[in-house]
Amino acid sequence: MGEYCVEDCGVGKYGHNCNSTCSVNCTQSQCNVTNGHCFKCRSGYQGEFCDQVCDDGSYGDGCLNKCSTLCVVNATESRCNNTDGACLIGCNQGFTRKNEECSLFFHLLPVDQETPLAAIVVPILAVLIIAALCIVGFLLWRRRRSNEGKSTDTSSIDGELSAKSESEMVTLNGVGIKLQDTKRFSKPVAVVNAYCNTIEFNDREILVSQLHEFMQTHNIQYFGEEFYKIPSPQNVSSLIGLSVANKSKNRYKNICTYDHSRVHLEINTNKNEGDYINASYIEGYNNEEKFIASQGPNEASINDFVRMLWEQKVDKVVMLANLIEEGKEKCSRYWPTEGSIKFGDIKVKLATTHVFADYTLRKLELSKKNQTSHQFTQFHFTSWPDKGVPLTPWGLVDFEQRVALGSTSRPIVVHCSAGVGRTGTFIALRNVMREAEDTGRINCFQTVAKLRQDRMLMVQTAEQYQFLHKAAQVAIVCLGTTVSSNDIVDRIQKLSELSLMKRSNMEEEFNAVSVLSEDFSTIKEDNDTNCEENVYQNNVSENVTKNRYPSIVPSTPHRAVLSCESRDLDNYINAVLVPSFTKRENQILTQLPMPNTVTDFWRLVAQYNVKLVVAFQTLNQDQTLGQYLPANMTTPLDCGPYEIHTGPVKSESLWEEQQITVKVVKTLAIFLPSNVISETHVTYIASKSTDLNPKNLLKLLKHTRSNNVQAQGRVLYMCRNGAEYSGLACVLSLLLDRMDHDQSLTVPLVVGAIKCIRPQVIPSLEQYRCLYKVLERHNEINTPYNNFANYSSAKPNHDVTPPTVEENIYANS
Repeated sequence: MGEYCVEDCGVGKYGHNCNSTCSVNCTQSQCNVTNGHCFKCRSGYQGEFCDQVCDDGSYGDGCLNKCSTLCVVNATESRCNNTDGACLIGCNQGFTRKNEECSLFFHLLPVDQETPLAAIVVPILAVLIIAALCIVGFLLWRRRRSNEGKSTDTSSIDGELSAKSESEMVTLNGVGIKLQDTKRFSKPVAVVNAYCNTIEFNDREILVSQLHEFMQTHNIQYFGEEFYKIPSPQNVSSLIGLSVANKSKNRYKNICTYDHSRVHLEINTNKNEGDYINASYIEGYNNEEKFIASQGPNEASINDFVRMLWEQKVDKVVMLANLIEEGKEKCSRYWPTEGSIKFGDIKVKLATTHVFADYTLRKLELSKKNQTSHQFTQFHFTSWPDKGVPLTPWGLVDFEQRVALGSTSRPIVVHCSAGVGRTGTFIALRNVMREAEDTGRINCFQTVAKLRQDRMLMVQTAEQYQFLHKAAQVAIVCLGTTVSSNDIVDRIQKLSELSLMKRSNMEEEFNAVSVLSEDFSTIKEDNDTNCEENVYQNNVSENVTKNRYPSIVPSTPHRAVLSCESRDLDNYINAVLVPSFTKRENQILTQLPMPNTVTDFWRLVAQYNVKLVVAFQTLNQDQTLGQYLPANMTTPLDCGPYEIHTGPVKSESLWEEQQITVKVVKTLAIFLPSNVISETHVTYIASKSTDLNPKNLLKLLKHTRSNNVQAQGRVLYMCRNGAEYSGLACVLSLLLDRMDHDQSLTVPLVVGAIKCIRPQVIPSLEQYRCLYKVLERHNEINTPYNNFANYSSAKPNHDVTPPTVEENIYANS
């Protein structure tokens, strides 16, 4: 839904423009946003829309339970209640009710009555068999637990491991993983019936080596069904959080702490400071880490939140919400935009701010009169919509790796708005990744169930639960791939070695990134050409003619949408928005203009405030290439509502450069967008070469990056298909920015993030290898001048902040 149809339907809605409402019989009113099929029916109903009452003889969730055979049956009424299975008429002779159900509890009839022997013997045998099954299942489970690590197996991680003993370690992307944890175990006898309802968490374990196949064969419906089976603790107390005195300190009235896991603040009766805050202690995997899951502070609790940070002496705070979302406050600001601010007795001072495309890092200092001050780092992820998930997992995994840099013995505070959905998903990802490293398998079901023992509703939606699996996929592929610039030579050497599959590790890494990017991309031909003030709709075939290659089209969430300056123009162009190092959607990838898209190209430049155009393959003239530059400096090029003027050409050995001015012809621009100025000045650089010579590429990119235009506008890269060479330059620019800022490189994360938007970017192993060669050469040239803090995959110290502060931008500017 939405103006550009890029917003997902909210909970309870589906279909065209999200105008349809999910069935009231869908559990929590959640259904497939496309067709309205319920993920799970409430008890007593079945069918795709949960609009059918259970058939006679069945009841409960999904109508999967069978009515007791001990219920009386007649021709006019159902055997049992479709919701809870209670016998509606009564029990067969010889049996009694217990909790409104005819069960195996029975009484013996007098001997003088002709009671069938089966009526007595069968129930007794049933009870004995059920008890025996429970005992056998328990004993097998105990044996399995005690015998873990005593057997070996020939299963492998990513096809690279062979059978070894449990004490041996293997390397996955340069990180040691215990081999013993990749074994397959024979599962104990399943004991699943109405009388012995033991949950077998191990049934939901997924081997790292099989995770991709698992994700390929399980859809959102599966994750929805599994999500609603995740157990929550029963009979837990929330008396303190629900008390009248603390009611105002809960941002949402139905989400508070459990009494047994809540964080206790120091009480100061003189200042009317109580011990309650809506925050809970959460255990990390194997108690390796400690977390505090908290709601985003509101006006009534903001002083308490800062008190908690002070009392816990935290080193890291992870924020996963923006201050304002969809016009509503999701979190009160507990840090200053500049300088310092006071909350109660505690002063919060902003030391530094570093803004990146998907997140912002802030160094903050807490101080209190006559006490030693304390510093912590706030990791603020800004690309996660409320109740939803990010478009792709790559940015969150990059963020998670940032948080993981540098160890701490203090609890890591994690909060969003309510402190359960996004917060639970992030903590679950941290725990799942530790499990993957330690055991070679993951169990998201069990991980979430454990989180919910300490805080309600952790991981709030089925969509978040599925996203947790996707993020784990990316995190596993990128495990150990972020290294310090000082280690780039060793990294390249490791990637050149052959795997057990007789392929280089670099090829394995490239293939893994490519497969995931293809899986997560949402490539669809966009048929929507409606303009804001224009009822004219282009037909589909006209959009098709604007694509040089039919297989390379922009996906809806990432495409650049044009505004219509006149009634004869539409909003389509084959171009996608990609992030720069510090801003979202600050770069553009597009194809070289075709004869019928020249005007659209300059509309794109003007409307998206492009300041730098970097072009490739301009010398390969053919009939598909439109004339998008004036023939000479004296005669401007007429492009509908714009005139294109050019300056003199400066020719270098590797490129040509000239200045271009895009002027608005106001008489033709009837509906001129408010963001378009009368003149747009653009630097145009056309590469003379498309070879993969690292020296030449680095020289070209050094020149394009020296323009430093991203603070004022966007950079546009273009080539024939809008991916192969334009994508290479774009990815290299991002990697070089990161290396200069962090003195680290993380090739898979950057490549994956861009390929997820445009899968045809970095299409070959040759280009992928070229990335490393360019980075290696750049590092060699700049090594003598490296004065920044180093980051490594081993024990990097992220608390050391590079001296260069970018823009001081906060989440909701």
